[in-house]
Amino acid sequence: MTAPVPCSDCDHFVVGDAPHLRLRLVCPSCNKPLHLNNRYECVRQLSGTWGANAEVFTVTDRQDPNVQKILKVLTNQESYVLKLFKIEQLILMDLDHPGIPKGYEAFDVKAPTGQVIPCIIMERIEGDTLQNHLNHNGSIDQATAIEWMTQLLHILDYAHSQKLFHRDIKPTNIMRRSDGRLVLIDFGTARHITQTIVNGGNNTVIYSHGYTAPEQMSGKAEIRSDFYALGRTFLHLLMGELPSDWKTFVSKQPISPLFQTVLQNLTKQNVSDRPKSTKIILKELKRIKNEPKRKRLKDLALTFSGGTLFGIAILVPLVNTFKPVQGSPPLLEACGADIPDKMNCGTKILIPALEDNRNQPRSKTEAVRNMKAELYGEAERLFKESFNEQQDPETLIYLNNARIHNDPKLNSRKSTIAIIAPTGGQTNQAATRTLALLRGAAQAQTEAIEQLKIGLEIVIVNDDNKSEGAEEAAGMIAGRNIVGGVGHTSSDALKGALSVYEKNEFVVIAPTATSEDFNRSASGRNHVLFRTLPPDSSNAKQMVNLISKLQQKKIAIYFTPGSSYSESLRGELIKSAIEQGIAWIQNDSKLELKKENFDANIALEYARSKQATVHVLIPSAAVTDDNYSLVNAEALVFANRGQDWIVAGDSLSGDVRYQQGELAIASEGRMLFSSPWDVSADPNSPLMSFWKDTPFSKSRKVDWRTFTTYNATWMMATALHNLRTRSQLITRVSLREELSRNDFKAVTPDGRNLNFVKNSGEIDRPRIVVSTVKKCGDIFTTVNFDTPICPTPKTSP
Repeated sequence: MTAPVPCSDCDHFVVGDAPHLRLRLVCPSCNKPLHLNNRYECVRQLSGTWGANAEVFTVTDRQDPNVQKILKVLTNQESYVLKLFKIEQLILMDLDHPGIPKGYEAFDVKAPTGQVIPCIIMERIEGDTLQNHLNHNGSIDQATAIEWMTQLLHILDYAHSQKLFHRDIKPTNIMRRSDGRLVLIDFGTARHITQTIVNGGNNTVIYSHGYTAPEQMSGKAEIRSDFYALGRTFLHLLMGELPSDWKTFVSKQPISPLFQTVLQNLTKQNVSDRPKSTKIILKELKRIKNEPKRKRLKDLALTFSGGTLFGIAILVPLVNTFKPVQGSPPLLEACGADIPDKMNCGTKILIPALEDNRNQPRSKTEAVRNMKAELYGEAERLFKESFNEQQDPETLIYLNNARIHNDPKLNSRKSTIAIIAPTGGQTNQAATRTLALLRGAAQAQTEAIEQLKIGLEIVIVNDDNKSEGAEEAAGMIAGRNIVGGVGHTSSDALKGALSVYEKNEFVVIAPTATSEDFNRSASGRNHVLFRTLPPDSSNAKQMVNLISKLQQKKIAIYFTPGSSYSESLRGELIKSAIEQGIAWIQNDSKLELKKENFDANIALEYARSKQATVHVLIPSAAVTDDNYSLVNAEALVFANRGQDWIVAGDSLSGDVRYQQGELAIASEGRMLFSSPWDVSADPNSPLMSFWKDTPFSKSRKVDWRTFTTYNATWMMATALHNLRTRSQLITRVSLREELSRNDFKAVTPDGRNLNFVKNSGEIDRPRIVVSTVKKCGDIFTTVNFDTPICPTPKTSP
């Protein structure tokens, strides 16, 4: 059989004569469509006519068939135009900002005759230009103008940081995505070539009548030329038509004197009279946005007289701004100057001292001052110096925050989340647990920045580890531009905050709350609660299975009445005991750990008189001065001194005091800890190496709270990364929906797969580790109960 003869016209896709060449999309002989780079097929032409500088097409990509892309083709071969287009290719391939179309690939189409047509494949923006929005909807109001101008200034801030400026800002060069986000199109030179007036020669001048700054007309454009065009663009949008000059401008809707001043400053004829940077303009816009709130507070103050009455009244609007309802003002800045005392992104120190009672490094206090002054480069340097001196997770979080603000690419991909934990004025146990939690968050934040390339900003929020403190913290978070949260350190604290989160559709991933009270909250329709550790029912089954394995027949459960965690786990223990045929002391008022006058010896004697041979300790996780249950649990371990078995829930797991001194001797081999993670099960964990911790550390830095908080923060970071990858608007609702997807999966840098159970916020395939205390050399450490082997010497300091 004779092979088919190839069509002689199929290679002749470049047609025309210089300087204007075009692409022929279909072979005139065999109707075979053009495939650029054997990958892209043109769908339809969007713009460009014979003699134009460029043509624009939508194309399909064989390697990504579900997403249409944009093909720009240079048809004008004149040298200065070709030079500009080549620059355009380089710019779009290099820039990375959601407000700038992404360049995917740049290449040349070559004809058999040697003719060359440069091309670039770009992101297709789904939306409409602001000019079309104006044509269909009319002029905009001040609130919309400020919102849009703020978005554009952030885009320009990024571009200017890359030593670029747009030179052609106008309504037709700004697109609005379907989710409301603005995109500055034809960045660099694309619009300069296709639809602006180009004056040829060595000194190319690009201008659009009515928008271009005077200095740009004479070939002396600079970044403040963009500000002039931006101001003229918003005069057009506010008036509905482009005014000939400032004197003829009349806004269709009222604008404030402050905003009018901003517009006047942007459109000054003398470039030196315009604002010097985007940050100056953004600060003015923020001041204008806050003006109505300040006026409301001022008017309220004038309504009352007398210091006490005024002091009471003023609290009402302040609290209400934290709990927005439909129709309320926009959310406050996550880390603005008015941030409450119990919140911090790096402008103050929340944790007064480290767990080893060392003072904060001087470089940290200096870094905080620079952060407050928005000198992010110097703050980043000083925070890095401080962290090198002391591995403090609070410092690392602030270092990362400064880095995000100092890096335009990270800042353009910034989302803010909250880490909620008790951070000041508590017991040493509270500080230790909070630092363990913050270490997990800080490490996940660092790796999200480095590997996911997102700006995961963290605001630390103090909840005092109390129900009322947590409710107050939730209210503060709800009223700010914070998309989600990780916390709290106890079920009792979370219980106080959850209703506020649900009301405000605020997503929270709990790394330590195990109470069964939250089962419905993590499985109901549109739930906002997720958890990265097993609930009490799973832990109770493990503990009772362990007791059955030890061939023990009766247990005494020491608990804290009124504690959500303690009562929940106690209830689940009783259920599991019934299933396993294990008895328990039912009249157990003498086993309540909350009592200030609790006597451990009397409690043990009572339990033994009832034939109990296992003592289960589940004290409240609250680490406050008025919680005696932790101290009483410790006293009971001392009193037992290894005589009977003691099984402890996760509220005691990870407590390094049980690996020190007389308490370690009393615990060794006879006290078992049940928790979601222990170093004995994972001695080579990245958590340990990151924080330079070892199984032999006398003051262990990493515990199960670090593990579950790391997982929670990483899962939230992954969800935010996924939303950005799909160019979805990031909101509390979209974050919840992403985490709730049946196919959601977060792969950690060390290769672990994290996901939630289908139709639930409960972590999938949780594990529970049982450990005990063992003396290894001269140091006590935790080892796996089933295989109590000391860690190898190479892991020691």
